[in-house]
Amino acid sequence: MVKYSLNGPDATARQFRSLRKDQSENAAAISGAINPVLQYLTGGDGIAQSNLLWYMNSSQATTDYNPQPAPYDPGHDKDVSIVVPKSGKVLLTTQAWISIKVNAYSPDNPVSVNARTGILPVFWYDGQEVPELLPGSFGGCQLFASVWGINNSQQTGMSLSTTKYYSDLAVGERLNFRSRRFYWGWAQNATGGKIPLPQGSWYSMAIGTMTIQVMPVYSGGQGD
Repeated sequence: MVKYSLNGPDATARQFRSLRKDQSENAAAISGAINPVLQYLTGGDGIAQSNLLWYMNSSQATTDYNPQPAPYDPGHDKDVSIVVPKSGKVLLTTQAWISIKVNAYSPDNPVSVNARTGILPVFWYDGQEVPELLPGSFGGCQLFASVWGINNSQQTGMSLSTTKYYSDLAVGERLNFRSRRFYWGWAQNATGGKIPLPQGSWYSMAIGTMTIQVMPVYSGGQGD
């Protein structure tokens, strides 16, 4: 058995390479899981999927210790649309495989290293400007991980989904949704104060096999 140090000079780069390989293999294993029946029900514009793997590694806290939007990338951030039914209601479902690994290294004083990432959709009507996901925004389909100690790590990954109900929409207008990725990383001391990540601490995250789907909600028996 080959043993590696968690805090050797090449430990961080080696762990990132190993984690990236694991994340890629896990995402590929669940790729293509969309239900064909749902594709039929929503039509071509009502469902979209990205089979690309997005990942990032960092040993720095995010700006102002707040969530940050990942830059827009049409390979990862997918659009769907729907003509709002007479009920003025739709359901938006987002599903993805998400993985996070956090590593806390602080020999003098224990710290917690925390990370959160996920997909928070934005929406707009035809003719409106496409909104940006703003710094500080988080929610939607997301995963959080945290580890405490002087030399400790934790990894978690799972397939997650969330559904949001929209009502009082403009009937007959085309409503668009775009999946947007966010990331968040920070450390905390023993009193709960947010601090920069100590040297040797880091976090890594990945999102793969993302599906976004919008469906009408009917209030009557005639498709209204």
